Amino acid sequence: MAGDDDQPPQPPPTDAPDDINRVAVKLPDFWLSKPRLWFLQVEACFRTANITADRTRYDYAMQKLPHDVLESVADLVEDIAADDAAADCYKRLQDRLTGSFGDTEWTQLEKLVTHPGLGDSRPSALMNSLLALLPAGEKPGKLFRHMFVRHLPADVRGQLPAAATPCELAAEADRIWSTCGGGSAVMAVAPRASSPRRRSPSRPRRSRASTPGPDRLCFYHSRFGNRAHKCEPGCSWSENSVAAVDN
Repeated sequence: MAGDDDQPPQPPPTDAPDDINRVAVKLPDFWLSKPRLWFLQVEACFRTANITADRTRYDYAMQKLPHDVLESVADLVEDIAADDAAADCYKRLQDRLTGSFGDTEWTQLEKLVTHPGLGDSRPSALMNSLLALLPAGEKPGKLFRHMFVRHLPADVRGQLPAAATPCELAAEADRIWSTCGGGSAVMAVAPRASSPRRRSPSRPRRSRASTPGPDRLCFYHSRFGNRAHKCEPGCSWSENSVAAVDN
């Protein structure tokens, strides 16, 4: 009989430590305003790297926390560090961060109700932003679809089917929106009519004879007579006056 040394090597058990199966993993930076989405990214990284041990997942996640965030959960981190057998470390960290940061359910619902609307986006982009505001586990029902439809233009809103899933509704709204020329309309600004300049009332020009002829008075004598203090060459007033004196 063959001895034990002749037995072929056995494969490692499926519950082998992560140190055997683990590959290098790089986690994204912590997303302060959306910790729930950050943890979804982190868990995708863990699945890709085949990391399943709770304490290993906790260590990786804790290393990506900024200083101010780590300080806010210092009591939890110190408790786990003091207890090597602490259970559910990763879940406890996840619950604290998602509960302390990001929007509460009421804040998300308030943003959903007061959403600014379509703007320059396509209807599908509006749908995505509204779906992102739904609290975790909340399903988009009739009221949600109504909130989406009421943000659309009237010519798009009137052609949408009443019964449709959010994805179907957004796709149909995109089609109608594109057909109606959505996103390409440019607000026409009527050119401002230039108001004609008002001419200030001109002063009546005085008519003066540039070269007064015989028996013609200059401007000063024709207007002021013998009270004129000036005279122009060729004015008959001065000649008549001289003639009157001579006579």
